[in-house]
Amino acid sequence: MMAPGWWKKSVSRRNVLRGAAAGAITAALSREGLRGTSAGASQGPLAGKLDASRVSSTRTPIEHLVVLMQENHTFDNYFGRYPGVDGIPVGAAMPVDPSSERSAVVEPFRLGDNDVQMDDPDHSSTTHAKQLNLGQMNGFVSALNERDQDGRLAMGYYDETDLPY
Repeated sequence: MMAPGWWKKSVSRRNVLRGAAAGAITAALSREGLRGTSAGASQGPLAGKLDASRVSSTRTPIEHLVVLMQENHTFDNYFGRYPGVDGIPVGAAMPVDPSSERSAVVEPFRLGDNDVQMDDPDHSSTTHAKQLNLGQMNGFVSALNERDQDGRLAMGYYDETDLPY
């Protein structure tokens, strides 16, 4: 088992942004270098070095990878009920008190269908560590409750009526 806070040293917003910027620059340079080869032009650092007839097709039906980054939102928060995705599992529930075996639980719910008020959930390192709960991944509701926020917000999601795309 990893010590609490192990991720603090390697994962930070700054490191994520650095990695994203490096990836974007690499992709842009690669596109620029390949641009001349497909049309037979002699521009770009890879011009004349690649044979377009040797480029293989993908082995999967995936043609594009889109990375979405939205602070304070998870995949399940936006796409958990989207048709055809591996979203919110059937029977998912989060304990209000993960230290109690008899704790009440909060089940996923559509935001706006109850009295939960939208709020900016705390995103401090202390809250993240409590949400991870030593790898048990069951402290999401209780960590927000400890910060005087409505912990139920952690289990809310949007659906196609909220996000019509």
